[in-house]
Amino acid sequence: MKKSRLCLFAFRPEHYREMEAYLQDMSQQGWRLKWCRGILAGFEQEAGEPVRYAVDPYAMTSLIHFRRYPGSRLYERMQEGWTGAGRSKGCQILRTTNTSLQSPVPAEDQTSLIRNTCRLASLLIVLFILGMGGFLLSKPAVVYTLILTNLYLVVAAIAAFLLVYHACNLLLLLLPERSPSNPRLCKRYLLHSGILLLLLLAAVLLMLGGRNDMMIYLLLPILVIIIGSIALKILSHHVDSHKLFPAVVFMGVVLFGLIIFANTRLSASSTQWTAQRQEELLAHADSLPVLHLADFGDTSEMQNAVQTNQSLLGSNLLYAEESETGYVFTNYTTTRSVFLAEQIFQYLYQQAQADFGEVFVEKTAGDLTYYALENANTYLLQRNAAVYFCTFPSEAEPEEMFQLLFARETPSA
Repeated sequence: MKKSRLCLFAFRPEHYREMEAYLQDMSQQGWRLKWCRGILAGFEQEAGEPVRYAVDPYAMTSLIHFRRYPGSRLYERMQEGWTGAGRSKGCQILRTTNTSLQSPVPAEDQTSLIRNTCRLASLLIVLFILGMGGFLLSKPAVVYTLILTNLYLVVAAIAAFLLVYHACNLLLLLLPERSPSNPRLCKRYLLHSGILLLLLLAAVLLMLGGRNDMMIYLLLPILVIIIGSIALKILSHHVDSHKLFPAVVFMGVVLFGLIIFANTRLSASSTQWTAQRQEELLAHADSLPVLHLADFGDTSEMQNAVQTNQSLLGSNLLYAEESETGYVFTNYTTTRSVFLAEQIFQYLYQQAQADFGEVFVEKTAGDLTYYALENANTYLLQRNAAVYFCTFPSEAEPEEMFQLLFARETPSA
C-alpha cells in the first residue's frame, strides 16, 4: 500500500518560488503532490524518477483574473509537456516528468505585482464589508433580527473577523517585504483558517442548542464521506481506477440520499422540539411575564399561543390570548445591555407605526415614560435592558398593566 502524507501548505502567493522549491524537495524525497486545498496538501509516496515542478503565479499578477488560472494558458502548458497538479492561493502548480523542459514561469520577479493584487483585493473587501455592514446596520429590522438570532450573530462575527483580517493584511502589504523564516507556514493564513473553522463549529453548536438527536443527523453524511474516502483509497491500491467508477457512483447516491434523509429528519426534529417547547411554556403560562385576559376580568374560554427566540445577546417572548370578547398580546424582550434594548425599542417604535398607520404618543406617569398607539390600544416601553410591547383592552390603565408586568418579570423569562 502506498504511503500518504498530509502537510500544512500555507504559502503566500508572492512566495511562489519557495513553494516550487518545497515541492521539488518533496519530490527528491519520493513524495508526489496529490492535492492541495486551503492550507493543506496531500502527498503520496511513489517510486521512480523525481518529477519536476513549476509554480506559475500568473493569475495573481492582476485582479482581473480573480485568482483563476486561464484555461487557454493551462492548455498551452499542457501542449509543452506540463500537467496541472493543483492550485494554491491562485498559483497554478505544474508538473512534468521531462526534466529538460524549460520552466514556463517568467524569470522576472513577480512579487511586486502579486503584492499589489493582494493589497487591492484586501482594500476592496474592506470597503465592501464596511459599505454593506453600514447599510444593513442602518436598518432597524436587520439589527432587531441580528440581536435575537444566533446564526446571524455568527455571520456578523465572520464579517467582523474578515474586516479586521483584510485590514491587517492591507497594512502589512504596505510595509516593505521581509523574508519569512518559514514561508510554508504563513501565520495569517493559519489564523484565517483556524478562526473560520471555529466560527463554523460555533454556528453548528448554536443551531443545535444542545439537541443531541440533531447532531446525529448532521454527522451521518460526514461519516459516510470519511468511510467512503477511506474505502476508495484502500481499493485504489488493489483495483484499476476505471473499475472504481461504479463504487464512486454508488457512494454519491448513498450520500445524496443521506443528505435528503438528514434534512428531512432535522426539519421534523426541529418542528417537534419547537412544538414541545411551546407546550411547556403554555403549561406554565401563568408564570410568564405577560398579560392575560383574566387580568381584565375575562374568564371565558380562550385560545393562547406562544413563541420564543433566544440568542447570545437577548431573548424574546411573544404571547397572545384571544377570546370572543377580548384580545391581549405581549412582546417581551430582554437583552444583555441597555444599548441593545434601545435598538429593539427603535425597531418596534418604527415598525408599529408603519403597521398600524398611527403615530405613537409619548405619555408619562410618575417616573414611567411609555408610548401609546391610542386607536390600536398598543403600548411600548423600555425599562433598563427590557422592552415591553403590548396590546390590551382600552378600559385598562396602561400604568397598572406595566406595573403588573414588572411584578411578573423573572430572570429566566
